[in-house]
Amino acid sequence: MRRMDVRGRAVRVVRFLVVVLLLAGTVPAQGDTRQDLAKIQRYIIDLQQQVWELQKRLDEQQAATRAALEDLKKQLEAYQATQTQVVQQMQVLLNEIQALKEQLRQTESYLRSRPALGAPPTGPGNTTPSEPLGGPPSTGEATKKPESKPAPDLFQIAYADYSRGQYDVAVAEFRQFIEANPKDPRVPEARYWIGECHYAKKAYLDAIVDFDNFLREYADHRLAPAAYYKKALAYLQMGRKAQAASEFRNLIRLYPDSEEAQAARSQLKQLGVEP
Repeated sequence: MRRMDVRGRAVRVVRFLVVVLLLAGTVPAQGDTRQDLAKIQRYIIDLQQQVWELQKRLDEQQAATRAALEDLKKQLEAYQATQTQVVQQMQVLLNEIQALKEQLRQTESYLRSRPALGAPPTGPGNTTPSEPLGGPPSTGEATKKPESKPAPDLFQIAYADYSRGQYDVAVAEFRQFIEANPKDPRVPEARYWIGECHYAKKAYLDAIVDFDNFLREYADHRLAPAAYYKKALAYLQMGRKAQAASEFRNLIRLYPDSEEAQAARSQLKQLGVEP
């Protein structure tokens, strides 16, 4: 439509010039008619050239406008895709928070309903006899006091629950052990095994936090290389390969002779990353 409009204007301009020339007496009736017509034709050709150049510029502007619109369309699509990814990541985080809340609720419910550790079991078949087996002691025989049993080892109980796959129960018991025995030399191990429980139940974010806290306080502990390795594996399970590679490198740098360092080198090779 714009091209037809430009050409129409040019034709109207040419017609107007011809009329002006005739009225002004510049077009003679006899001898110079051919010469004047030739001038008019050259003028018309010049106008047509100007019209062509204007049309060319208009086409170039339209092409540039179309290219700009196409670029804006691509940018909008990329922005929409990024926005969708952000929404999906937020939903994943919300789901993880909800799962953590549910785990906390279950743990609290379990701790409230579970009997105190070390209490004698009750119920049919578990009552404590009031007299020693074989009847009452004979006359004059001193009554023997029952021997006191050692208190149950909460660390061993927690580790046994971990071995049976009772990870939530084991986490609660390891934490009870740490709270009740803050000076026990096995406290670092209990902290480590809490991270292992979370890793085993695929709560990788919790495991990373547990192992990170362990390494911050017990970097010289014999389980430190294992904590680094499991922390890196947790990142790998979450799809964060760059962070996993960084943790593998830290392990190799800090504990180069450990078995975990050798395993870390193998993991980096599989990832196609230089140690």
